Amino acid sequence: MIQRYLSLPTLKAARRALILFLFGTTAVLSLCCYNGLLIYAMHHDCDPLSTGLAKAKDQLVPLLVMEVLAIYPGLAGLFVAGIFSAALSSLSTALNSLSAIVLEDFCKPFVKKPLTEFQVRYLMRASVLVFGTIAVVLVVVVEKMGAVLQLSMSLGPVTLGPLFGLFIMGMFFPRINGTCAIIGAAGGLLTMSYIVIRSQISIALGEFTFAEKPVTVEGCAYDFTPLNRTITFPTDGADSHVEKSLHHVSFLYYTLIGSMVPTIIGYLCAVIKSFTVGYRPEELDIDPLLLAPFLRKYQKPSKTAHMAEVIHEFETKDVQL
Repeated sequence: MIQRYLSLPTLKAARRALILFLFGTTAVLSLCCYNGLLIYAMHHDCDPLSTGLAKAKDQLVPLLVMEVLAIYPGLAGLFVAGIFSAALSSLSTALNSLSAIVLEDFCKPFVKKPLTEFQVRYLMRASVLVFGTIAVVLVVVVEKMGAVLQLSMSLGPVTLGPLFGLFIMGMFFPRINGTCAIIGAAGGLLTMSYIVIRSQISIALGEFTFAEKPVTVEGCAYDFTPLNRTITFPTDGADSHVEKSLHHVSFLYYTLIGSMVPTIIGYLCAVIKSFTVGYRPEELDIDPLLLAPFLRKYQKPSKTAHMAEVIHEFETKDVQL
């Protein structure tokens, strides 16, 4: 999304794009939740995983589509086409972003002469080829690591959580300087890496499972093996013989943990520095535009007076990006 709004001509247009993106994302997530409720409502008394009608949880949505839309010619195929379209679009965006990051952050800063157009073109193509190959190879690994939803929501917070923590420190804690912010982000990255890796190992070994809704096969209208039986799942999120620890936390809390750990570490670092090396947060030359609006008035007048007019113009007028 950042690439999209940076390509817009004005700040007003970028804000409008972000608002529309927020509403669109909310609508998509709401439909996903509604889709999950539909799946449970249709299959709670005849679990397709227990009867063998579906081999994995990721097959429940296609199964729902085939059961509901099979009577309408073409709609099932349209659904499959939509899945491929969305997947390829997201993959294309990710590969383009990764190639741009490699070029701008890992190549240009370390070359003495400016890269030619020919070199840039083939460098970005090579980056896309390498990352695409890695993505294809990782399919075999991902297949052995459990449900795709749980895995995707576990890997993202490893970096997104500390990144969010950096923004929290920069906007709401002026006393945290750059060094402490980097230390906090590094601590959050290491913490989340341990939690996610250890959690995936435990899941692969079958040490614990996440809580699920109880289902049954008593309402099935077709024959299957094994015989009808009621199936229940653990409600505490972990097997009783496994001692609960940090990596047993639900993956839904990973982003929260990943953002709070860097903030706490960064703030403690700033406090320790103020007592040990004479660090004085009030002497930091902070641009008020980088702080949350309600914190700007608490800065000393000598540091904010010359920025008052700039802040007012930035907040009230459209700005050319």
